[in-house]
Amino acid sequence: MAFPKRYQASKVPPPVQQRRESGDRPATVGSDRLIIGLLISAAFFASYAYAVSVHDQRVASSAASQGTVVGTASAAPASAANLDPQAKLENGVQTVYVDAANGFNPQTIFAKPGTPVKIRFGEGRGCYSAVQFPQFNIYKDLTQGGAEVDLPALQPGQYQYSCGMQMAFGLLVVR
Repeated sequence: MAFPKRYQASKVPPPVQQRRESGDRPATVGSDRLIIGLLISAAFFASYAYAVSVHDQRVASSAASQGTVVGTASAAPASAANLDPQAKLENGVQTVYVDAANGFNPQTIFAKPGTPVKIRFGEGRGCYSAVQFPQFNIYKDLTQGGAEVDLPALQPGQYQYSCGMQMAFGLLVVR
């Protein structure tokens, strides 16, 4: 059974070169897609930057309203020489250094129970611009040279900390 002529496929459009000669607009599908992709990417990164700034403001205001310790303190920058994950006893306080330049390094740190702990975080940027210990109601900014987190004498266990956006995590193991 043959279809009537009006239902048969129409002619295929002429190639791009023939369209240019006839004055039609040339096909720019590839460049159109590239421009659309770039616009979508720019919109994504702009909205992400806005969301991060709003989140940081909300965390800071929430922390302030709950009496959370928020702020900065001078901390010795963590260098490759002092990245031992085991806290060292200094003047009756266990002290450990954590570099926050490109992630928490070391990611897992260790302390002994029954003695206060001081964690000195190096300066951080981006995701690592802040550190928080939710179980201790502590939030510290790391963008101004790092910060010190003073914890009381702890019982044996694991205490998680994270970046300000809760996307990257570290662990304090007391044993």
